[in-house]
Amino acid sequence: MPIYLVRWPDLSASLVQAEGEEHLLDILDQVGNPDDCEWSIYEGPLFIDFRLPVEWNIQDDRHTTSIGPQQAVIGDVRSIVTGNIVQAMQLCLAGGDDGYETGAEVLRLAFPKLHAAMERFYDGKPLDGEEAVPEAELRRILRAELERFFQGTWRRAQLGKKTDTISKLARDMDLPVQLARKYAEMAVNSGKSKYYDAALGNFELARKCYSKAGLSTEWEPRSAQLSGLQTFEFVIPRSNLCSGPRK
Repeated sequence: MPIYLVRWPDLSASLVQAEGEEHLLDILDQVGNPDDCEWSIYEGPLFIDFRLPVEWNIQDDRHTTSIGPQQAVIGDVRSIVTGNIVQAMQLCLAGGDDGYETGAEVLRLAFPKLHAAMERFYDGKPLDGEEAVPEAELRRILRAELERFFQGTWRRAQLGKKTDTISKLARDMDLPVQLARKYAEMAVNSGKSKYYDAALGNFELARKCYSKAGLSTEWEPRSAQLSGLQTFEFVIPRSNLCSGPRK
């Protein structure tokens, strides 16, 4: 299964494993509208550390004898006692060459304007912090890296002028147009389902989606069409009901 490097319209990027682009789109939609994203299959180095947010040390560590559990001193654990341990985990590039190369490759692929500027200013010299890209130039480059964000605002403004059902769903549920069309087609092109209870739940979910988007009048004829069927299928990720713009 390929790993995709996804560049969001803000100054962030993600590594996501997906079966293909359609699957990738569904995954990205869990956290934000991927309409303004760009992605490519990532084949570079990958070495990332996952750390629990806990400080610890060894009491009376003399490096000459074996160490027992009683010598381990565990520090503050409030961040994992009172919260979600998975969400509290800390991610960072691993040490060593492969960890550094992972960051360098992501920078090159996801932030090409910034990478090109660094290559130009450093011209092969090590990034030791003694020299830096001038701040004014750095700010200009970062604004250029936000081009996807600016283009996205124009796209949403144009979408706001449209009155068709798909555009309304995409706008009011903050969905990519491609996914809005997919969900609408799934609601209309119903088929047989052996999971009748699940199908009924999805029918109600579809109704709420249309209601949330201010499309109750459009839902009524679709509901009438579906009600004459013994069974039907409609699948929509529940996360879309509460998902908003990526922060």
